[in-house]
Amino acid sequence: MNCISALRKILIVFAVLVFAACAENHKETGVEVPAPPIENPEIIEFAHGAIKGRQWKYLQGRANIFKRNNKTFLEVRLWNERYKDPCGVAVGSKYQVRMYVPFDRGSWRIDPLDPFSLVPTIIFSDYSANSGGKVNLIADEGAVSINTLEKGGVMGVIQGRFTSEDVERTQAYGRFSVPLCAALFGSD
Repeated sequence: MNCISALRKILIVFAVLVFAACAENHKETGVEVPAPPIENPEIIEFAHGAIKGRQWKYLQGRANIFKRNNKTFLEVRLWNERYKDPCGVAVGSKYQVRMYVPFDRGSWRIDPLDPFSLVPTIIFSDYSANSGGKVNLIADEGAVSINTLEKGGVMGVIQGRFTSEDVERTQAYGRFSVPLCAALFGSD
């Protein structure tokens, strides 16, 4: 009877240690801990940075709602060019930053430990002719915050980086404000 009681205590201690280790692992990967908002009163400048070492500055963009697997998401495109009707533009500027987040207000961290996560995602795109076609660099660090989500527009903050020794500096940081447009190509 004494051995069974001792064995129970050891098993209980072992189970508590395993659960504690799993809980700590979830905290480290950000699975259960929501990303803190990156809205910061000191962030007064619009988004800027670089794509493949080329300076990039947000001038205009647009947001669209789309659905996949019965879930609603938001695509935000930030361009370094201006257009007369941003909601009518299919692709946008040659150099742009695209974000995919849940259709909601909040903050989301890019999880470098989950390379197959599709949302949230920050993509640095280079559509220039000299690059031989489209180049998409997917951020491996960063966060996106959607602070205002209304019928007329979307406002938020981006902070993202693609880190690779093979690619020159690629990052974006700052706030943005874009119109919320109807779906262009029936993504529902």
